[in-house]
Amino acid sequence: MDFASEEPVVEAVHVEAVVETSGAAITFVVSGRAGIPNDGSPHKVALAGWDLPARFDLVAAPKLAAHAFRRARATNPGPALLLAGRAQVFHEDEFVGSTHLKAAAPGEELELYLGVEDRVRITRKLVEGAVDRRFLSDQRRLSYAYEIKVQNLRDRREQVVVQDQLPVSRHEQITVRRQDVRPAPAEETKLGRLRWDLTLEPQQEQTLRVAFSIEHPRAFTVVGLPPLASDAG
Repeated sequence: MDFASEEPVVEAVHVEAVVETSGAAITFVVSGRAGIPNDGSPHKVALAGWDLPARFDLVAAPKLAAHAFRRARATNPGPALLLAGRAQVFHEDEFVGSTHLKAAAPGEELELYLGVEDRVRITRKLVEGAVDRRFLSDQRRLSYAYEIKVQNLRDRREQVVVQDQLPVSRHEQITVRRQDVRPAPAEETKLGRLRWDLTLEPQQEQTLRVAFSIEHPRAFTVVGLPPLASDAG
């Protein structure tokens, strides 16, 4: 992980620094000297460096994007606060791109996303949708069912975190009913957020199902839902 600023990239001079803290201040005390050419060009001096052993997995939110993203999580092992700023990210010696890191105190976790993993396929499809015409005359009930398929095409086991969401009503006369969510998610919040923690062996595929219904007065127009062919209004 190589931190960078908005200035042109220049070769850094490496020196070792001792971190000293006094109240809210953090000081890097450089031992020895660093030679910087007096050529009028910008130069960088690397004050310290730490190895951050990372835990890797994949994260997907197929409702928003049909991709799985490689994630790395690591803990700041150094004695000093890591300041927020731009960082150049490499994965297995391959440049992934630039990102913005949040400040991380000693012992705090850092989270980095390392690009799309094309060998893990994610699809989310509406497989059922119906309007119940036998419901009360002044009410409408819409039923939806989605299937999320996750396929590991790699030659190694992958940990995949899949996130989805049930609709949440913001009106007292609109009711959302959870019909079928399987397999049981690892987390389900009051805001309808769902999270599955999957372990997929090479070439393994797993299917998730999310089904719900929405009841509302016929005079209402509910936004944010896909139209159903059987809904004549």
